[in-house]
Amino acid sequence: MKVSTRSLVRFATVAYIVASGAAFASGDRIIVMSSDPAVRQQLTDTLCVSQECVPAQKFLTAGKTDFAKVAREGLTAVVVGKLNKKGAEYSLEVSVLNRTGATRMSRTVPADPAGKVSIIDVVSASSEVIATVERPENKDPKVAKAPQGKSKSRVAMHGKGKAGRKVATRPAAAGRSRG
Repeated sequence: MKVSTRSLVRFATVAYIVASGAAFASGDRIIVMSSDPAVRQQLTDTLCVSQECVPAQKFLTAGKTDFAKVAREGLTAVVVGKLNKKGAEYSLEVSVLNRTGATRMSRTVPADPAGKVSIIDVVSASSEVIATVERPENKDPKVAKAPQGKSKSRVAMHGKGKAGRKVATRPAAAGRSRG
């Protein structure tokens, strides 16, 4: 019995999503884009199981993504797959862009010259993409803003005192020992 890679990818994706308890059709609308049809097919097969995928042609202007249309339609993210070649090795770069086109997440996984990626790499990259899409933008590690106020050099470091209370401490001076 010969099993195709495509059916294995679908099975692995469904098994992963069911095992992780992710909700189907979470309401997040995304676009999956790639100039390589094999890459686009793999990403669509894995991501559109749990996300609502919208046809990319509707959001293209002169062959490029029109982020004004993306924002107007209320899409959550744009997922872009790009096949890269460095020397004799191929890799697939999967990026998640927000409504304005800023990168929220990017991940690179090994690929073959035809643009095919191993099932394990596809599922792990897809789960990272889904987590990024479902996480609110203000919670992104890259997007998080620095706290406003005094500079870090003037803020006291906190150590735990005897009863678990936080007390202000100073860093030990070089050459001085505490004791």
